Amino acid sequence: MPKFDYSARSSPDIVMLTIEAQDSGISPRILQSLRSGEAVLIEQEHLPFAILLPGGLPKQPRPVGLCKGEFTVPEDFNEPLEIWDSLGEDSEL
Repeated sequence: MPKFDYSARSSPDIVMLTIEAQDSGISPRILQSLRSGEAVLIEQEHLPFAILLPGGLPKQPRPVGLCKGEFTVPEDFNEPLEIWDSLGEDSEL
C-alpha cells in the first residue's frame, strides 16, 4: 500500500498528495514527460480535469539572453493603453 502525505507544501489552502512513482500507476511515457519538465493536462470527457506538474528544480538554469535580438520593446511600452483612455476615470472593469 502506498504511503500518502497530505501535508500542504506551498499554501495552507492546497493539499498535496505524495506518492512514489512506481506506486502511482502512471504510464512511463507520462512520467518521462514530467521528468523532462513538461506539464501534463488530464481530461475527462474532453474537459480539463487535472494538471500534473513537474517537481523539483530544473537541471540547468535557463541561459541569460536566450532571445536576444529576437524582438524589440517599443518605446511606449510603459505608457497607458488606449483602452484606459476610452473607459474614463470612473469606469470599472
